[in-house]
Amino acid sequence: MGKIKKKRNKKYNRVFMNTPTEYSVIFVVLFLVVFGIIMVYSSSFYASVSRQSLEPYVKQSLFAFIGLVMMMIISRIQITFLNKFIALGYLLTLFLLVFVLLIADDVKGAKRWIPVGGFNLQPSEIAKFAVILTLALLLTLFKKHLSEPKVLLVLGITVVIPLALIAKEDLSAGVVFLVICGAMLFVAYRHIIKLFVFAIILMAMGSGFVLLSSYRMDRIKTYLDGPWSDPEGAGRQIIQSLYAIGSGGLTGIGLGQSMQKMGYISEAHNDIIFAIICEELGLLGGVAIIGLYIVLIYRIAQISISAKSMEHYLVGIGVMTHIGIQAFINIGVATNLIPTTGMPLPFISYGGSSLIMLLVEIGLVLNIARHNHIEAMIGE
Repeated sequence: MGKIKKKRNKKYNRVFMNTPTEYSVIFVVLFLVVFGIIMVYSSSFYASVSRQSLEPYVKQSLFAFIGLVMMMIISRIQITFLNKFIALGYLLTLFLLVFVLLIADDVKGAKRWIPVGGFNLQPSEIAKFAVILTLALLLTLFKKHLSEPKVLLVLGITVVIPLALIAKEDLSAGVVFLVICGAMLFVAYRHIIKLFVFAIILMAMGSGFVLLSSYRMDRIKTYLDGPWSDPEGAGRQIIQSLYAIGSGGLTGIGLGQSMQKMGYISEAHNDIIFAIICEELGLLGGVAIIGLYIVLIYRIAQISISAKSMEHYLVGIGVMTHIGIQAFINIGVATNLIPTTGMPLPFISYGGSSLIMLLVEIGLVLNIARHNHIEAMIGE
C-alpha cells in the first residue's frame, strides 16, 4: 500500500497534473461564454451594421478562445509552481496600474485601458486575479501570525496600493477589488474587530474618491432622485434599460428582436447587456441566467470548502466572490437597484480583459478540484 501511495505521489508531483476534470463547472462556464457571444452578436448587431462591421462579435469569439485555452492550461499547472511567479506578477500588475494612469487616453473621462495591437488591455482586471493569488499565499504563509502588527501592515499595503490605483479611475472596479480582499481576509482572520477597523479605513478612502469626483456624485444624486429626474442626461441609460426589461415580459420578444439596442441603449453589448437579455428572452431568460450564476458560485464554494490546503480554499473564495459581486453589481445597475456604474456581466458582456481573466480564474478553480481529487486518491 505504501508503494502504491508513493507511486501516486510521484505521478502527481509534477508541474502539470493529469486528473479528472470538474465537468459541472466547465459546462456552466461554457454555456455562459457561448451565450455571451450570441448576445454580443445580437445586442451589437444594429451598431455593427451601421458601421458595416461585426467587430464586437468577432473579437468576443477570439477573446473566448484565448480565455478557454488559458483556462485549461492553468487548470493543469500545480499551484505550488505558480507560487514562484506570484511576487513578479504582483509587481508587474502594479507597474501596469501606474502605466495606464501615465500613458492612457481618457475614454469617457477615465484612464482604464492600454491599447495593445488593436485591443484594449484593462490592468484592473489583471489586478483582481493577481491579488487573489497574492493574498491567498500571504494569508497561508502568515496564518499563525495574522494578529501581529507587522503582518497586518504587509497585508494592508498589499491591498491598499493597487486599490488606490484602481479606484482613482474606476471606482466600481475598486469596489469589486475591495470586496474580494475583504472576503478572503474575513474567512482567514479571526479577529473580526480589527478587520472591521481595517474595512472602515478602506471605506473612508472609497468615500473620498466619490466626494472628489463630481460625475460620481451626480450619479448618486440621480439614483436617489430617480432616473426620471434627468431623463435626457444621467438617467437616460437606466430608463431605457428598465423599458427593455419591462417590454420583455415573461418570455421575451424573441432572440435578436430587441428594440432598445437600436440606438436607445448606448453600447448595449457592454454593461447593460442584461437588459437586452430580459427584453429578448423575458423574465424567464433573466432568471435562468441568474440561476446559472448561483449554480456556478455554489459549485465553486463546494470545491473550495473541500480543499485541504488553506491557500486553495482562499483562492476559491476569492474567485467565487469576484464572480458573485460582479454579477450582482451589473444586474443591480440594469434594474436600478444600485447607482449607475460600469461593470461587465461575467462571461457575457463584451470585453477581452474581463472575459479572459475570469476564465483564467475558473482555471484556478478547476486546478483546486484536481488537487481535491488527488488528495482523495492518495488519502492525504
